[in-house]
Amino acid sequence: MTERSIRLDRRLDNPAPDSPGPWFHVQGINGTDVYVHFTQVEDGRNVVNGLMMLGDRVSPEQLRDVPLAQVEHLANAPADVDAEEFIQGLQPLQRRNGEPPEEFAKRVAWYYRIFAATSRSPAKAIAEKSNVPVKTVHWWIQEARRLGALPPGRHGKVG
Repeated sequence: MTERSIRLDRRLDNPAPDSPGPWFHVQGINGTDVYVHFTQVEDGRNVVNGLMMLGDRVSPEQLRDVPLAQVEHLANAPADVDAEEFIQGLQPLQRRNGEPPEEFAKRVAWYYRIFAATSRSPAKAIAEKSNVPVKTVHWWIQEARRLGALPPGRHGKVG
């Protein structure tokens, strides 16, 4: 699947008035209107627990093309910040002299969450921004997970 620029419409459109809670419109998906519903899990993250697609005809290809992991990352990003614009102003990620590993892990986790909101390959995007090899960023992420700054990875998912 190609990288896509999507946005989560936080106007709380509710296409299913009888369903509990708000549904959010996903902008940037062609051919259908896509709505998602979230629930919060133990660690405080929002995860998709409902998906609705409305259109003349919804094909299996369109369903497979919905980037749910990217949608979840958008749901967990600050609402008042445009992630792509914010990324432009970020300094490259690098370890500071004398910085404790736990502090660097927290910064890695913070960068990872910001980049995951706009990219299906946040490690690659961080590496490009920071001018370091992707393998270095993967190691940083692994250490951040080991130190508890990021949750355990899920096979095949950004996050």
